[in-house]
Amino acid sequence: MLLEGLLEAHHVATSQDGELVQIAYLEGEPLARLAEDWLQKEGIQCMLCPAGVGPGGWGQALGQPFTLWVRAGDEERAYEVLDTTPLPSHNGTPRSLTSTSRLVAIIALILILALILTAADRLFERLL
Repeated sequence: MLLEGLLEAHHVATSQDGELVQIAYLEGEPLARLAEDWLQKEGIQCMLCPAGVGPGGWGQALGQPFTLWVRAGDEERAYEVLDTTPLPSHNGTPRSLTSTSRLVAIIALILILALILTAADRLFERLL
């Protein structure tokens, strides 16, 4: 299975259809695999590469960033499938597709903390 993946990645990289271009910098393997799956379902060959030491360096890949690569000829269609536009670089590193997700997670965390504090306040009010 690993050998098949390597051969497929090599085929993508050496295709006559054009060179590979990086289209995304994704924060974490689950999000990267989801984007990869969406592209493959649309018939766009792509390749994920760990952007750092990878899973062997820290023992797991869930929090490790990945870069997503497609053929230059598929770049525009890949952006359409992922429902995003090319993002400008920030200090030489492409911006993440998860910036909106991160904001939503922070807001959700604040709401959960507010609910916990409200419930705790009511519980301790009854005890006193």
